Amino acid sequence: MKKTTWIAILSSIGLAGTACKSNTEKAEERVDEAKEDVHAQRADVRDEMKDVQEERKDVAEEQRELQGAQTDFATARANYQIELKARLAKLDVKIDELAAKTDAKSKEAAARLRTERDQIAARIDQIQTQTESGWEQFKSDVSTKFDQLEKDLDNAF
Repeated sequence: MKKTTWIAILSSIGLAGTACKSNTEKAEERVDEAKEDVHAQRADVRDEMKDVQEERKDVAEEQRELQGAQTDFATARANYQIELKARLAKLDVKIDELAAKTDAKSKEAAARLRTERDQIAARIDQIQTQTESGWEQFKSDVSTKFDQLEKDLDNAF
């Protein structure tokens, strides 16, 4: 019985040692897994940071393009305004010629055409308030009005 007791005690110690070793190994495995997870997360963060940098570059490029487009649009508006003012000056000369005629019909036509000319001039003064979305419509409207006024003026002569 002494022998059996000693065998039982030694077996218990052996089993307890094995169980402790098994828990230690499990803990080490969990630590290793956690380290692997941390490394994977670091890699993910690095990838995300690269993506953010690329997005910043894209945004900066788009801002440069937008600024260029805005500058181009402002230049187009200014050039069109110059062109329209030149057309107005030509109309003024013709209307003045018509008004200089001595007959009442010419004077009446000149007054009517000058009113139409003034309406176009007022529309041209609004050119700086035009946005890109309404730009083509604005140009079309003004051009149509100019063409009609020039036609009416030619018919008055």
